[in-house]
Amino acid sequence: NLLWRLVGYHGVAGLVQDGLKRAGVAPPPEVGKKLDAAAKSIARTGLRLAAESVRLQRRFDRAGIPVLFLKGTALGQRVYASIGLKKSWDIDLFVAKTDVEASVGLLEADGYATAKECTAIDRDRLRYLLDYAKDLSLKHAESGLFVEIAWRTANNHRLFLLPAEPLPTQEIALPGQGALRTLADEDLLVYLCVHGTGHIWNRLKWLADMHALLAYFAPSELPHLMELARRRGSEICVGQALLLCERIFGTRLPQELAAELHENGRLNYLTKTALRKLMAPTQRDLAANRIFCGSPARPYSFLLGRGPTFLREQCRIVLVQGIDVAMFPLPKRLFFLYPVLRIPFFLWRHLFPNKKIRHRSRPQSHPPPEART
Repeated sequence: NLLWRLVGYHGVAGLVQDGLKRAGVAPPPEVGKKLDAAAKSIARTGLRLAAESVRLQRRFDRAGIPVLFLKGTALGQRVYASIGLKKSWDIDLFVAKTDVEASVGLLEADGYATAKECTAIDRDRLRYLLDYAKDLSLKHAESGLFVEIAWRTANNHRLFLLPAEPLPTQEIALPGQGALRTLADEDLLVYLCVHGTGHIWNRLKWLADMHALLAYFAPSELPHLMELARRRGSEICVGQALLLCERIFGTRLPQELAAELHENGRLNYLTKTALRKLMAPTQRDLAANRIFCGSPARPYSFLLGRGPTFLREQCRIVLVQGIDVAMFPLPKRLFFLYPVLRIPFFLWRHLFPNKKIRHRSRPQSHPPPEART
């Protein structure tokens, strides 16, 4: 029962079943049946997500919209050589901020509609949302698949500073289906560290993905990786992830780098915090995760970056949440009220979690993506 609870909490049923088979270890029959059912469900979902991801990449390519696939199918194939081991529930797309409106229009034409926060977002509201959120979730009316369009890699863009030149990318081949574009390994690993750290690494599956990708790097390459992380503004996130991998997976770090990380008091605090979430999840943790997981309001998030610009952006994120802008649209002249209404909006979202806010959709003033190419 303990094994199954931990597997379910961390979302690693496929990885655990595969690991037990490779090690020749047979779990108790009851747990084995649950693992088998969960692993088959993950594999089926993986196949659906892979097929839709390839279709979407071709669709975006025809529309002339550059797109990258973060996490999900592309990552699973890269680190596990399989699309059926890693648990995923949505498709993460990354596009330029200037392409978000066209991307939403393209997905809406394919049967997707904005999900979770509201049933529809007009174009003016979407433009406001670009400044106060990092992504937007859409759900397909028939298949039920979710697509998340991201235009930032983190709530606080200072945690992953985009260079002036285009980010290095790579093509991940999916046997019998095609290929998906994603970040090159170095930037992909930095991104995974930023994502996991933003959620206090409260799911082992995120750290397992990062550790599996880290296996492609020799220990001598890690100082260079940390230098890239410093340029991106992500050195604290990457440092914490490396310490967690050393503690949990026994990852070997170069002596000089290990000493530097272990002597950093901030990293030690962040690592201990994450270890508590990873190794001793309680019912209280589960409840807190449903409400606060990923929330930028906690003090922890203020320790992930450096400098006054990072702190100013973090304060803005705390005072004005993207989800509030989506659910409770105010005229732009009244935006100063969002910090005052932050707590009432929070209470509304969690007292009435299934209550959706409808916004009137305005006619599109821009041509569909296909017409622009």
